[in-house]
Amino acid sequence: YIQTWHGGVRLKNMERAAINKLSKRYIDSAKNDSKMINLFLSNSDFSTFLIRRDMWYSGKILQKGLPRTDVLLNGDRNTIAKKVKSCLSINEDNKILLYAPTFRADMGVTQYTLPSSQILTELENCTGNKWTFVIHMHTNVYNPKCWPGNSEKVINASSYEDVQELLIAADFLISDYSSIITDFALLNKPILIYCPDLEDYLSDRGFNQDFNALPFPKAYTVSEVINKLPAAVSQKEINTLDWMKKEYGLCETGRASKTVANIIKNVLEGKE
Repeated sequence: YIQTWHGGVRLKNMERAAINKLSKRYIDSAKNDSKMINLFLSNSDFSTFLIRRDMWYSGKILQKGLPRTDVLLNGDRNTIAKKVKSCLSINEDNKILLYAPTFRADMGVTQYTLPSSQILTELENCTGNKWTFVIHMHTNVYNPKCWPGNSEKVINASSYEDVQELLIAADFLISDYSSIITDFALLNKPILIYCPDLEDYLSDRGFNQDFNALPFPKAYTVSEVINKLPAAVSQKEINTLDWMKKEYGLCETGRASKTVANIIKNVLEGKE
């Protein structure tokens, strides 16, 4: 059993670090699951630390990157971007703003409303490009009735089969406390954090690091989002991939899939 935990470098507290927010049934299930794991994958020193601290797991950890992020580093980005735009009926010349927030404790949707028309107008004015607003909601809260239907300018891609492909196609990300931020950071593309309920989130879930120290512009209101868009979309101050290597001890190489496949092959052949 190889555990390929979906959050590489995550921001929010989870599992044992959020134990007072979890049910006994969940905790018992998580502990039992950890007993069955043969190998846990990690993509950084920081993730390995969190696995040991939070996951009720004391077995072997392979710190060689995560297979699911290989495509972000070594994938054919042009081909993938064309595929995404074709699937979502987006003009090839359009830029994509991806809005991908995480879930809240009450599974509500009140914190996610952004004025897509106003945002698109501002982006088009400050960049001179045509933009499409693509929404990808967390599976815990996704409900098609809560979000705009597809149009030429606003597309609900919550059911798109591979969010990594959406990241590759996107030119700009707006998110909040989701680990999708640190996936997108592998691509060295601009990010804006929109966190209208930061204090509530801190008191409920909390973070495993200093949220304010993250090197991405932050907006706490809709008006701040609009005002910060021009600077955020053109940010070139940092190389986010290099920043993650330095800050987290990131070891992603884009070849984790091959490493894990060889381990599976050796187990099947009785070599491990």
